[in-house]
Amino acid sequence: MDLIMESNSSVYQNATGDGDNVARDKNVIVYQRLAPEALRKPIELILSSVRERKSDVAKIQLEIIKATGLDSNSQAILDMLSIQLDLLEDDEKPKVHSSLLLTFKSSTDSVFRDLCLATLIRLDAKNDRVGDARERYLK
Repeated sequence: MDLIMESNSSVYQNATGDGDNVARDKNVIVYQRLAPEALRKPIELILSSVRERKSDVAKIQLEIIKATGLDSNSQAILDMLSIQLDLLEDDEKPKVHSSLLLTFKSSTDSVFRDLCLATLIRLDAKNDRVGDARERYLK
C-alpha cells in the first residue's frame, strides 16, 4: 500500500490486493433502494393486469413491489398509481394521503409535484372532500 501525503494534509491511499486497509471508523454506504427508473417494467405489468380487468392480480403485483426497498419518490409513484387505478383499500387511503401530501410539499420537481397534486385532488374528490379538492385546484 502506498501512502501519498500532500501539503494540505490529505491522504490518498492506493491499495492493491484483498483486505481492509482502514483500521478504525468506517463509513460504509450500501444503496439498496429501488429508484423510480427501475419501476417502469413492473408498472407496465400492473397496467396490463388492470387492462385485462384483473384488479386482484394488479393489487398483488403492487404489494409485491411495495414490499421491496423503495426510495421516497418510488413509494410516492406507487401510491399515485394505486390511487389512479383505484387499487387502494379504504383503510390505506389516509396513510397514502399523508404520504403524498408530504412528498408534494418537499419535492422540487415540477412534474412530480403536478402528478402529486392531481392525485391528491382525485383522492379528495373520492373521499367526498370536494371543498379540499377545489381549494387544491385553485392554488
